[in-house]
Amino acid sequence: MNARGVAVLIKRGLDIVVEQELPNSNGWSIVLKTLMKDKRYLLANIYGPNKDAEAVRFYQNLSATLRKMDPRSDDNIVVGSDFNCPLNPTLDKKGGILIPRQHVINSIENVQNEFSLHDIWRIKNPNTHSFTWSKNHPFVFCRLDCWLISDKLNDLVTQVDIQASIKTDHSSIILELEDTKEGPRGPGFWKLNTSLLARSDYVEMINKELPNWLKDAEDLSDKRVKWDWLMFKIKTSSIAYSKKLSRDRKSKEEELNLKYQALLKIFQDNPCETTRLEAEGVKSELEALYDKKVEGIIIRSRARWHEHGEKNRK
Repeated sequence: MNARGVAVLIKRGLDIVVEQELPNSNGWSIVLKTLMKDKRYLLANIYGPNKDAEAVRFYQNLSATLRKMDPRSDDNIVVGSDFNCPLNPTLDKKGGILIPRQHVINSIENVQNEFSLHDIWRIKNPNTHSFTWSKNHPFVFCRLDCWLISDKLNDLVTQVDIQASIKTDHSSIILELEDTKEGPRGPGFWKLNTSLLARSDYVEMINKELPNWLKDAEDLSDKRVKWDWLMFKIKTSSIAYSKKLSRDRKSKEEELNLKYQALLKIFQDNPCETTRLEAEGVKSELEALYDKKVEGIIIRSRARWHEHGEKNRK
């Protein structure tokens, strides 16, 4: 089983040009030189090795890779993901062996010092105990995931947070910069989400309205025009139904997320099996919601293939 592998996913439509990419042959890192809104960013996604000797070599190689990008004084650097090492065991670890992996920490600090990077979450939360990974039997909590960013980016940070995540044993780490926010999106290509056909209330709504739509189209002599009219009414009704469904799901998702975050906080402060099982139950509910969301993403991706003239063969 391959325990390594990193990627940088770029949102469709983002104003970005990737000028250079340097992946690590072992799957531990990928570094991109990019241009966003006329400003250069070096983005590094890393997965730090567990073994100390490998980790020290890895961070030395990471410094060398960043140097290969020939960073200028006005370049912005963002290094993030799983460092597999608490930077400050006093604050970033609870339970287990609290002896620091000093050689690894020194290697990470060398990267920080050379490129003027700091742990932005710790800067914003100097005395907070919050963790991104945990294990049971015995209970151990660590903050292994963090963002190291250029000093000059500090004032552009609008959000930096740790949030409980699903389908993984790590929490997600969020970093938002004011300078890279996107503008509003326009309307996209519409395609019926066929999963709606499995919902009895949706089918009942369409069947109830269909006679009214046919009556409104009685004066249309051209059958093609009448067909277009029916498709238009089905589309608008389906969009309205889907928006309400989306609002309801989003509200439920936010409610479960808040409950999950609160339970994890309680669990981290006072570990016990009862709280862990309750949190796992809420997590399972969240995962079921996200599975539904993925179904919608698949439908929309097929619509984009159609919009851009590509053939969907599956």
